[in-house]
Amino acid sequence: MKFAASSSKSPIELLPIETQQAILSSLTDIASLQQCALSCPTLYSSYKAAEKIIISQVLFKQIGIGVLPEAVMALSSSRLKFIELESFTSANFQKRQPAPEVYTFKDALLISNFHLIVEFLTRDFVHKALAASPFMEPSGLVVPATPTEIDRIQRAFYMFEIYRNIFTRHYFNRQWRSEAQQGMFFQYFSAWQNEQLACVHDYLVQIVIPGFNEIAAHDVLWGSTNIKYATGPNSQHIQAILSQGLAHLHEIAMADSYAARRKLMYKPYPPWCDLFLFPAMFFSQSVFYPYDLNPSERIVLKQDFYRGDDSGPEYAWRWGRFYDAVVILFDSTPRARQSRRWAYVMWDRRRLDRWGVFAQRWSDTLVIPSREERELEREEGERMHAEMISSWKRREVIHLAGGYGWWEAGDEGRVEWVKGKSSPWDDEAKRRDCDLCLGAVRCAPHRLVLKIKTDVDC
Repeated sequence: MKFAASSSKSPIELLPIETQQAILSSLTDIASLQQCALSCPTLYSSYKAAEKIIISQVLFKQIGIGVLPEAVMALSSSRLKFIELESFTSANFQKRQPAPEVYTFKDALLISNFHLIVEFLTRDFVHKALAASPFMEPSGLVVPATPTEIDRIQRAFYMFEIYRNIFTRHYFNRQWRSEAQQGMFFQYFSAWQNEQLACVHDYLVQIVIPGFNEIAAHDVLWGSTNIKYATGPNSQHIQAILSQGLAHLHEIAMADSYAARRKLMYKPYPPWCDLFLFPAMFFSQSVFYPYDLNPSERIVLKQDFYRGDDSGPEYAWRWGRFYDAVVILFDSTPRARQSRRWAYVMWDRRRLDRWGVFAQRWSDTLVIPSREERELEREEGERMHAEMISSWKRREVIHLAGGYGWWEAGDEGRVEWVKGKSSPWDDEAKRRDCDLCLGAVRCAPHRLVLKIKTDVDC
């Protein structure tokens, strides 16, 4: 490593080595540590003299002991071979393992950079969940998430990534990946912790759906192949996008234009996946939790993976299931998704008490549409479906004529054409440049284009 020569030392280079190491240890992430250590030979020497200690301290400071074990597990699970999957789950999920004390720089950098993604998603998750809550603080103000709530949410994001690493990398074993997920993953966690994973899943679905539907509504090729809009998590196209992991979903969340979102999600025919988290949740509706012998308490017999965690998530889950005749692993009904919007199993008991959650029945917090509203929703759905069918037919005609790219009803000027040409009907001279046309005699594609133009003018 070469450093720029300097005739005089900076003030930081004159500090004792212990002070330099303390400064390096106080940095907020591993990328900053790397930049600082490489800024001059003196700091680099101080860093190398206590490399492992400094790396560990920066990671603990950035991520925290409450989340670091899951961050390490997410990295480890991304490197598993097929034969290692079952042993990994039993070794890591029987009992929560402490975070290691020593890290290589490469691993630390990967963990640190991925945590920046988790932090971004957590902030957005908290903002949307608090905004969707049917309850309010007594003061009328929005109280920020506490450190324990943030840790809980971040752990759920990491568990989503761990689930993805375990169950999406070996598609050939379909039977193992669907039914055996209960024994390899879900059984190790309490009901409310599995519900926390479902909250994160539903949040990520809402990140993906708007961009996907935008492409489905405007792309010529997708329209010509009858790609339907996604209306919920049961879309196999949405599940395929989710299965690409948090890093990819973070890019989608950050994309600020149609072109950027299309670049991340578009393929000539979008991939589909019928074996990711939502199908596993749907299958799990036949998996029941046992109760203890006291029907008045109805406490679920399940060990808490995160021992010592606040009681809020458990009480919230029991509150939401108290009147159910049976208790299933996941509830895939719209009523459950309503509660997941405000992340009911993510909050501390103190917040839930301030909100007065347990003073109400769970069913009283649900928004149940009236008969008239359901009828209007049905009519709107039929109208949108008819428009979708009409757009499919129109885009199929344009695709056969050589068009591609953006399309919108009533505005087809942005459609692109083969060989980078603009619409052939924009300029008759451009049509005459076509190698397939013979003077005034149009080739088959341009005859079809002429028919399209005539239809539009009419």
